[in-house]
Amino acid sequence: MQVIKAIAKAKKLQDLTPYFKVFIDGSEVDLKHTPFAINDVVYLPVREVFTRMGGTVAWDNEQRLARIKLGDKDIVIKATSEGLLRDSILYMPVPMIAQSTDYHLILNDYEVRLYR
Repeated sequence: MQVIKAIAKAKKLQDLTPYFKVFIDGSEVDLKHTPFAINDVVYLPVREVFTRMGGTVAWDNEQRLARIKLGDKDIVIKATSEGLLRDSILYMPVPMIAQSTDYHLILNDYEVRLYR
């Protein structure tokens, strides 16, 4: 997508290796779409992460945003502001995932842990 290409030119984009792990509530999550980092900020695929947390995700193509229902929370993520589109997949920075939910975050060079 044009957005991610423009950001990648301006900043350092790095796909995270297969050794990078993601855990939600203590269970390792096998993601279909590769997490990546831009200037040391880790991005995870929105649909995969939020459905694993028990939420539902609906994409609004006209407005280019995702509407997420997670428990009693309604979360809206806009492409190019809160989230980035990469190969038609919406990604969100890990700190924003934790901030928009009741999840706590542990993040280091080789793993992300989100837990309640």
